[in-house]
Amino acid sequence: MSEAAPGALDRLVRMSPTQVGNFILSADVVRTAVANAGEVLILLPERGAMPIFWAADGYADEEHTMAGNGIIQLPIGSYDFEGPDHDIKKGTLRNQHKHAIVARHSTTLKEADRLLIIDEVQKGGTITELVDIVERHRGDEQKTRLYVVAAQDSRQGVSSQDKKPEYKILASGERKGAIATVVPMPLVGTDREDLLNRLWYSGNTRVPTENDPEIVIRPNYEAELIFRLLGMAVRNREALEDTSLLDDSVFSLPLGEKSSVRIEEWRHALIARLKTKVT
Repeated sequence: MSEAAPGALDRLVRMSPTQVGNFILSADVVRTAVANAGEVLILLPERGAMPIFWAADGYADEEHTMAGNGIIQLPIGSYDFEGPDHDIKKGTLRNQHKHAIVARHSTTLKEADRLLIIDEVQKGGTITELVDIVERHRGDEQKTRLYVVAAQDSRQGVSSQDKKPEYKILASGERKGAIATVVPMPLVGTDREDLLNRLWYSGNTRVPTENDPEIVIRPNYEAELIFRLLGMAVRNREALEDTSLLDDSVFSLPLGEKSSVRIEEWRHALIARLKTKVT
């Protein structure tokens, strides 16, 4: 076992293998929704969209990626910054900051024939806010077709929460100019630092002082590898029957003591769950 610090795999192993498996299987439904939209430019708001995208997009060495016209990662989620005592704190962006970050891509948004937003949903306020912002910056004529894939949290205690009225309009197909697909799935990555990219702001305030702040994306390569390989495995029975690729690349990643004890049982249960819907 590696002496490196436990990370993404350790976090997943502490969750239900059925829930993690259901997330991966649902991400395959997201992949189908993206394929049905045609050649699209995919917009991915950090940080919640990334585990969904990684699992849906899969592993490039084994299959075609789904972003035919590319992706734009939008650093508009909560960010880290260094506090006055050199401790790491969390900061948030205001609406005008998010507008400024999306506006950097205005020309690309206007030139694309089709745009597609993937984002997680709990109550729906964040995803509809992003749709509003993107619609503003793709131009008044709105000739570009806008698709939305809403990964709606199906975890107990979250799925029963009432959704925002504006999200209900979007999800029901009643919002003009946006074509929405709702995919229920347990959002295992929500607020899990070990499963997400990090955003870093070089300032030292909880809200940026600049109108257009520079927010740097710090990739989480371990989490990305895990989600991509598991997503690929759902579409590749050989990878689930002969698990050598997963064993060498996913299940050999660093674990803490408690996770090390249960990894074999957890691994077996996860693979069994993924096998249930392999095409």
